Amino acid sequence: MPISQNKYVSITSSQGGQTTAGRKDLILRLFTDNELFPMETVLEFTDSASVAAFAGADSKEAKIASAYFGWVSKQTNKAKKISFMRYSKDATKPYLRSACQLPSITELKTITDGSMTLSMGGVSYEAKNITFAEISSYADVAAKIQAAVQANEGGGTLWTAATVTFDASNSAFILQGGEAGANVITYATPASEGTDIATLIGWTATKDAVVSNGTNAGNITDTLNKSVGISNNFASFAFTADIDDDELEAIGAFCDTQNNEYMFVFDVDSANYNDRITIAKKHSGMCANYLDMSADLPAYLMPATILAATDYDKVNGTVNYMYQQFENQAVAVDSDEVANKLDALNVNYNGQTQKSGTKLEFYQDGYLADGMDIGVYANEIWLKDAMATSVLNLLIALDKLPANTDGISLLEGCLHDVITDAKSNGTISAEKELTSEQKAYITQYTGDDSAWQTVYLNGFTLDVSLNQDTSSGKTKYIAEYSLLYSKGDSIRKIDGTHTLI
Repeated sequence: MPISQNKYVSITSSQGGQTTAGRKDLILRLFTDNELFPMETVLEFTDSASVAAFAGADSKEAKIASAYFGWVSKQTNKAKKISFMRYSKDATKPYLRSACQLPSITELKTITDGSMTLSMGGVSYEAKNITFAEISSYADVAAKIQAAVQANEGGGTLWTAATVTFDASNSAFILQGGEAGANVITYATPASEGTDIATLIGWTATKDAVVSNGTNAGNITDTLNKSVGISNNFASFAFTADIDDDELEAIGAFCDTQNNEYMFVFDVDSANYNDRITIAKKHSGMCANYLDMSADLPAYLMPATILAATDYDKVNGTVNYMYQQFENQAVAVDSDEVANKLDALNVNYNGQTQKSGTKLEFYQDGYLADGMDIGVYANEIWLKDAMATSVLNLLIALDKLPANTDGISLLEGCLHDVITDAKSNGTISAEKELTSEQKAYITQYTGDDSAWQTVYLNGFTLDVSLNQDTSSGKTKYIAEYSLLYSKGDSIRKIDGTHTLI
């Protein structure tokens, strides 16, 4: 074999400019009280069938997912993903649940030396000498395993009071710790000897078991912060269970701190909409929806679905949330009296009108509780994320971003790429008429008397500067940018005048 050329010439190949960070999906995150969903874990699904398989076809989560994935926008777009996380104000017990096809009873009956290693509350234990020779059902299998788990007296109540049950409706074995509280549980693994039953009953990582750690009693703010910490891959969020006024206030405070990152969608009814909107309008990102009490689907699903189905990569991809139709949603308002009252409060609804005897239903009025257009707010969620992603990828792709004019030019180019997309999809609107108040604000904001003309012609003005921060005792160079743009508004009403001569 000849001497390798690497002794003389060594060439290493790689691909430069790789994108590492991806833009987030503008999807719905549902916080559910369904115990089938694990605590402190975010689960994502790409179709309604997967949600039904996990939570049950008759579950409220499956029904919501079916409508969510089933809606097709005017531009023939559909939601591509939905995520779930469990919410509980009470302390919870740890559990381990199988989610795979189980072996037959006949196969299990052949095992007389079953074993596996389990870990709960920081205690690892080998359950051994488990025999299934006498079993006649999966419930018998669960009882045998439960006895083996409870035999670990050294693990305390978490072990001695633990239960193992068979959930026939979901064909799953469930191990639940004997006490509530912050206790970690892990996937089961094969023991040092004996026939491995951990894999057989689906409690291992390779079998996609569901692991839910035990938690202390918590509150809604803790849950939201943990959710974002686990994955911020969502834009709207809702709760499947009822929330009280204090929780609504806490959610509003959370949205304020996130600064146009997320939109909370929630329902109100005839008994509470006045009180709820009083709370919600003090905060940003709060989308209230009027629910008909006979409805099968939550009204908050409408704005969340519109956002998830919006394709910001398309030309003119942004949408007006008003006039969007949902065939499966119950009509909540069919009179001017109620519509005018809700419109004045910025409570949205599925309303019905008629033209030439044909009844028409569509989502209206399309505003957040504080009076901001839902579409404009949603567009800014997209724009902030797109900017953050592009800038992060620039920093990752380059060895360094020079703290000089070259670095500023590179950053400006990166930002302008996103701005071009924003003008294309309708987030930024050029040649939109500006009021005298808006012109004055632009002048004051920029210190440039002609800046408003730039905003009118181009739709935006961008300023990038390089600054030094020495507050920490060391010099840090910070590039700061300021984007002022003309938002893409929507026509909501058409007034006509007919003059006959």
